Amino acid sequence: MPDEFTKATYAPQGLLCVQREALGVEFLLFASDRRTVIDDGVAIVTISGPLMHHANPIFDSYDAICERIRCALESDDVGAVALKIHSPGGDASGVTEAHRKILEMRAESDKPVCSFVDELAASAACYIAAACSEVWLPPAGEIGSIGAIAELEDRTVANEKAGILKEYIKTGARKDDSRPDRPLTDDVRAAVQKRIDHVGDLFIEDVAKARKLSVETVRGFEAGVFSGQEAVDVGLADGVSSWRKFLALVKKSRASVRVSAEESASPEANMDLLSLVKARETAMAGVLAAKTEAERKAAMVTFEAAATALAQASAETPRPLTTLAALEAAEKKGGDDDDDDDDDDEEEDEEKKAKAEEERKAEEKRTEERKTKKAELRAKMKKAKTEEQKAKYRAAIKKMDDEEKKAQAAVSASQEIELLRAQVEALAESNAKTQAQSRTKEVHSMLLAASREGKLTPAMIPEMREVGLDNPERLGKILAALPKQNAEMLPPDEAPDGISTHVRSEAGVIDLKTPQNDDQKRILASMSVGLSTAEKAQLEAAMKTASDNARNRAANGGIPRA
Repeated sequence: MPDEFTKATYAPQGLLCVQREALGVEFLLFASDRRTVIDDGVAIVTISGPLMHHANPIFDSYDAICERIRCALESDDVGAVALKIHSPGGDASGVTEAHRKILEMRAESDKPVCSFVDELAASAACYIAAACSEVWLPPAGEIGSIGAIAELEDRTVANEKAGILKEYIKTGARKDDSRPDRPLTDDVRAAVQKRIDHVGDLFIEDVAKARKLSVETVRGFEAGVFSGQEAVDVGLADGVSSWRKFLALVKKSRASVRVSAEESASPEANMDLLSLVKARETAMAGVLAAKTEAERKAAMVTFEAAATALAQASAETPRPLTTLAALEAAEKKGGDDDDDDDDDDEEEDEEKKAKAEEERKAEEKRTEERKTKKAELRAKMKKAKTEEQKAKYRAAIKKMDDEEKKAQAAVSASQEIELLRAQVEALAESNAKTQAQSRTKEVHSMLLAASREGKLTPAMIPEMREVGLDNPERLGKILAALPKQNAEMLPPDEAPDGISTHVRSEAGVIDLKTPQNDDQKRILASMSVGLSTAEKAQLEAAMKTASDNARNRAANGGIPRA
């Protein structure tokens, strides 16, 4: 069935947050643009055409947009919301409230709300997009036009030529300000400009706050429009991609946000990390400022302690992916990076060696050029006839010597910083290995204790080990929840027949093949929890043999039948 559409000319009055080029333009508006579509858990809210304040039968409105977003966030079928925007803007009235309402709804929900500029998000549409957690656009997409505008018209000359005379009966001198049939005076212009400035200031301040930019920066845009990567560079957008790729990233962000809600670092943990970073930077500054060897050694001890503390805290603090840019970076990195790490390291080493060799040759060339230049200056100085000329050449030679000393000092400082960076990386790697070894020991102890309590069978241990190495805390919760089976397998060297078909339990040592009473049968049955299919079949066979033996003894007066 073809999509229903309407043609309408946009000719608004009053204060606007719209691109000037949209005024008087005929728009083709599709009915489907106001329907929310759910695609694999992502609610797609389309915003297109000029925007009005309240519900409108022709154009979209801020009230309707906020209602569509609210319904999407409250739906159990939705894990994220994506605004797909193609709009020149619209009314100034209501857009500030809509921006702040979207921020409120985002704060009350753990579902991400992202926006994609489907070619144009100008003025009020940019205001709406800025309320989202992230803004993306295609390479040719445009965003901006931050500010307000009003169109004033003076028809008095045309009316006079046409013999038309209009007069307004009013209350108050300003009642007919901006009416086209009265002269456009400086007082009217100043009054309208004051209203424009007020709306524009609200717009600029809200966008600056939402996009984490300074008010001066946003005001400095001068209501300009930015496209593609340029919009990212100035801070109005977070990334450049196609709609399909953007939607795929939003779908991935659903799980990412759920993880971050449960496992992300607390504000206190983030503050601790920040203080540790500052401590490390202060310690590094101390190393660089040290004047004596003793001061340098003392500063290095402080620096190593600060770097170690930061590395440990960073390893212990969860850092889930919460932004589309981070997801895109992870996606580019690919799933097979672990297999290619060694090759990548070798390639990186080769690149570093090649770069170092190029820099060495370039430095040798510069050194030779300086020597040649100084030799020429000295030769000219010897030939100089006046003292003034000689002084000029001496000054030039001294300037070159000073520049060489500065260059050597810069190289020395760069080498020192590289050395410190290498030490930090080595400390971080050492800490990571230590933590991995500690985690392995912790998991081994947990599994050993659980096995002794009869909570684990041999078949369960490999899987539980993987869980523990990934998350020891989770393993602890799982082990705490497992029931005690009150029985454990005997190793072959402790079994009476030297074969591991015996278990130790509260009822003594039991042979899997010949349990003696109901208590032993109950204990053996409880051991089936968590067994593999093969182990369970072996246990069931042993229980069947025991049951058959018991029936044989009963039928023969307690004497087993051959």
